[in-house]
Parts: sequence; structure tokens; C-alpha cells
Amino acid sequence: MKRIFCHALTIFSLAFVYTKGTLLSTLLYFIPVYATAMILGFFSLLLVFIYFLTKNENVFSWKNVAKVSLLGALIGYLFQLANIYIYLKIRHIPINIGAFEDEFYRSVVFLLPCLVVGELLYAVVKKSKWRLTALSVLLLGGFGFYLKNLLAVEPSKTYPTIAKASKDKPNVVLILADDLGLGDLSYNGQTKYQTPNIDQLAAEGINFQNAFCSAPICSPSRAGLLIGEYQQRHGFEHLTDAFSGHPYARKADFAADGHQLGSDDTYWWQTEVERRGLDPSTTTIAEFLKEDGYTTAAIGKWHVGVLPRYQPQNQGFDYSLCTYSAGMFYLTPHQHDTVASFFHTDNFFEKLEHQLMVYQLFENGKPSKRDKEVFTTELFTQEGIDFIEKNKENRFFLYLPYTAVHGPFQAPKRIYDQLTNIKSHEERVYASMVVSLDEAVGRITKKLEELHLDDNTIVIFTSDNGAPLYFQAGTNQPYYGGKMSCFEGGLRVPFLMRWKNHISPTTYEKEVSLMDVFRTVAGLIQKPVPQNVAQDGVDLLPYLSDSTQIPHNSLYWRVGYAKAIHKGDWKLDFNEKENFMHLRNLRLDPYETKNLATEHPGQVDALKSELSDWEKRLIPTNWRHSLDAKVEDGRGKRFYFPW
Repeated sequence: MKRIFCHALTIFSLAFVYTKGTLLSTLLYFIPVYATAMILGFFSLLLVFIYFLTKNENVFSWKNVAKVSLLGALIGYLFQLANIYIYLKIRHIPINIGAFEDEFYRSVVFLLPCLVVGELLYAVVKKSKWRLTALSVLLLGGFGFYLKNLLAVEPSKTYPTIAKASKDKPNVVLILADDLGLGDLSYNGQTKYQTPNIDQLAAEGINFQNAFCSAPICSPSRAGLLIGEYQQRHGFEHLTDAFSGHPYARKADFAADGHQLGSDDTYWWQTEVERRGLDPSTTTIAEFLKEDGYTTAAIGKWHVGVLPRYQPQNQGFDYSLCTYSAGMFYLTPHQHDTVASFFHTDNFFEKLEHQLMVYQLFENGKPSKRDKEVFTTELFTQEGIDFIEKNKENRFFLYLPYTAVHGPFQAPKRIYDQLTNIKSHEERVYASMVVSLDEAVGRITKKLEELHLDDNTIVIFTSDNGAPLYFQAGTNQPYYGGKMSCFEGGLRVPFLMRWKNHISPTTYEKEVSLMDVFRTVAGLIQKPVPQNVAQDGVDLLPYLSDSTQIPHNSLYWRVGYAKAIHKGDWKLDFNEKENFMHLRNLRLDPYETKNLATEHPGQVDALKSELSDWEKRLIPTNWRHSLDAKVEDGRGKRFYFPW
């Protein structure tokens, strides 16, 4: 058994070092049970194989080293190929021929050295128990020290007793859609289906017609919304998902269809998982409101960090029911009776979603045992309603970041069956997802009305970024581009704010940012913002009554090599990897049809200089992006974006 122990310890420790801790954090926090079982089964099978291969050979020899290492790597390779085949077959995903290359690479580069070291380690310790004991203590102690830091959270903060609701302290409900385009809503001109509940918010509140997210991709945009600052001030620039730690993520999948893993091929060597999240030292809007006596909840898609220090319960939320990753199935994948769906197996992004996503929720940091046959949009809505009812006598902040209408593309069939005027199956499924989201908004606003809380509750509705064009589902019309671009279609979002009987319905046309939500809410509840929160976002209320003032002289964006600046009538966006630069006059050309960069070089230089000055106030990104994704601009051109 010494031999087996040496191999088990070596395989685990070297895998741990190879992945910089990602392997263990993956098992603990966001890999489903069957993936964990697969990994444990793999190790068990391998160790049993080694035992029977070597049980009668107690003398060290290089022949034994070669035999165990080579045959062990081969059995590991075959096991993983079989596992991938079964997994993808269940999910109806065609296996990529690159899987054979990927798993061979993993077996040779990862597993083979582990087996060699395991044999050499056995040769050292087989005659000395104290060496084995000392080695075990040393390695396990090192893992324990790392885990202590990996799982560490910020010191607990103390908050006041929850206060009773009152007219001068309104409740706040912040509803965040996922990947919803401006053109997906009927108040913006969508005619194939209707979104009456969201339209009602637009009619009864402030419709910010020129609202921008702080990043054209999920994670950083959500971070900017929560902290009211440019998220890059805290090194938050890319997706938090550590794809390289997922047992079903393979380089061949990421390199498909022209996508790039980077010139230095660093995919398997990404920055440590413990740096992927929103800095706990920041002040979120939830912490800000909690300090003023609000009870707080986050229900839906979190996506600003996986490890405990980044989770909602350590960012100011009393209660959370969330998925921590980019998304999840709306219903367990094998439940198709009540769901209409589509899946293009040749679409890189859709394939990746079906390959990596699961139906998995965490309640206050622990795996939830919720019924997996409840459509998640409806589940999140009911949880939100329950929270409102439970806290109707308290001041509360409800953050509802839905996974809708992000893929995978699944919609309630009851809605799908009603939209018979839409002939395209894919378009009809997507429309049903939007209508389902609108129903959810209606259920929340109706509950506020039933409880007579609607005139004492600020309701905010927005989206994290524009619709992704690579799915050919949502629309950002009439604007150019979409998610994963700094064109207007990727940056512009719906932004509605209603406080019945307190804020007059109006349409506001000057440029605003989702970073403004924090300070605007602070102004509405008349609570000063902490000095440690930067002045990136502004309180929009004074600008509503003074048409001579503008909230932002300039707005900036940066996601790796994709950058943009909007100043007055001018907008400059450029992609350093692609070496292209676009200058637009948005007053004359709001839909970005003409590039004026060569006609106005002085304007280009001035905007680049101002953007550079802004970048000097930021810190370097805390982690690298996973992929240079090749996306379309909506006009037949393709470009790279750091994903």
C-alpha cells in the first residue's frame, strides 16, 4: 500500500501544482457531482491498475518505472476518452476530433510525470516509515495552508438592526437581465411579441434612453454595477470563470472556429483561481444599504467570483440563491416536456454552454437542494416574491440578476405555443425567453402592488450588456454590433427606474452609466456615499431637473486590448490585437456606419490621449483572459475579443 499511497499523493499534489489550485477549488465549488465522481473514479481505476501491475514486484527497477508510467498514462488516456464520449453523447454534442489530441496531451504532460515521480518516491520511502510520514505531513500541511488562504474571507462586518419601512427610506428592487438587447423590448420597437410589464416600468418611471454598461461582457459589467465604479480600478477586467479547471473543457474546443488561446499557449497555466473575483475590500451597493438598516438578498446569476470571499454572503447580502458561473440550464437538461429549446452544435459558444453548464444553485454559499424541475426564471421570481413577503415590514434591497436571456436557449413551452406568428423556431424560442422574463418582472411588480409597497419601492430594470450577435437570436437594433464589442450595440442597455408617486415619468436622453445606479440610490435614500467609493458613478437626480448639465463628460471602456472612449459627440473605439481604429460622430452617425479616423487624426490623438490618462489611474488586471474569441460585428466582419 506504500506504493499506492505514493502514487495517490503524487498525482494529487502535482495536479494541484499544475493547475495552481484550480483543480481543488473546482471540485469544492462549481463542478457537478457527476464530474467529481468521474475524477475520483479515474483516480481509483488508475490506482487499482497500478496495484495489480506491481503487487508482486517489490524491487525497484527502471523497467518497473517505465511499465507503470507508460501503461498508467495509456489507461488514463483511454478512460478519459471513454468518459468524454459518454458525457457528450448524453448531451447530444458531437465529439471534436481534437479531443483525442487534447487527452493525449493531458496524459503525456500531466499524468505521465506524476506516475514517474510516484515510482521514484516509492523507491525512496519503501524502507523507511518516518520518511513517508514526514513527507505526508509536509505535503498535506502545505495543502492545508493553501486551502486556508483559498477559503479565507474578509473579517465579518457589523450592521445595525433592520429598521421598519418608512416613506423616507424606500425599498430597492434591482432587476438585471442577462444579454438582453435594446431591440428585444416592445417599448423600443419590437413588434413580433410584447413585453407589457417592462413597458409599464418605462411608462411609469424614467427611461434612460442612452444608458451604457461599464463593459460589453457579463462579469466586469456586473462588478461595475455593484460597486458604482470602473471595475478596472480593482483589477477586475475579464470573466471570472476558470475554464481550464473544468474537466470537460478542452483546448481543442476553445481553438475551434478561429478562436485563439494566445500566442504563448498559456491556457492550462492561467492565473490562480483565488484572484478571480470582486475585491472584498470594495463597498457594494448591498453593503452600503445594509449599513443603513436594509435587509438584502441576491437571487439569480452572481458571476463576480466563485470562492467564499467573493460570494454574496461576504459582499453584503443576508440571503443568496445563486449560480456563481456564467450561466446554467433553465431546467435539468433531460427535462424537455415543458421546454422548447434550440442548440446549434456547430456554434462554438452554444456548444461550450451545453458542454460546461449544469443546473446548479448555491444557497448562502452551500449547494442548494432545490427542485431541478422548476424553470429557473420562475424559480428566481418566486424566491424574490417570498423575500418581499417575508420582509414587507422591513426596509429591503432585492437584487434579481436573472440568467435570462443568456444561453443555453430554453423557454417555457406554454409561452412558445402562444407565439404562433413567429415562424422561425430559433427566433420563437428566444422570443419566449424574453416574454418569460417580462412575466417575471410583472409578477414582482404585482406583488409590490398587492402588498401596497409599490409607492415605497424603487424598481430598477436593466441588462448587463447588449445582445450577443454570435447566437443570431437577440437584437440591438438599430445600433451596430453586440456583446463582446465596444460598438454601440454591445455597450447600450435598457435602463428604467420607477418610484411611483415620487419620481415623475420622463425620458432622459443624455448619456448615463450603470455605475450611476449606486449613487442615484444613495441620493434617493439620502445617505452619503463612503469616501472609499470613487466618483465614477454619479447621482442622476440633479441632472433630471437641470437640462444644462450632463452626468458624464466622458465614458471609458477597457477589456484587455478592446478599448473605447465616448466624449461629447465623438466616440473612438479600437482593438489593439486587430490593429483597427474607429472614430465616429454619434450625433451625425448614431448607428456607426462611417469611420472618420483618417479624416480627423487630431480628434483620434486627443481621444487616445484622454483614454491613456484614464488607464493610468487603473491597476493591472488580476487575471488573464481565457480566450481570444472570434466574434462577428453584424456586418459580416469578424474580430477578436478577450474572453
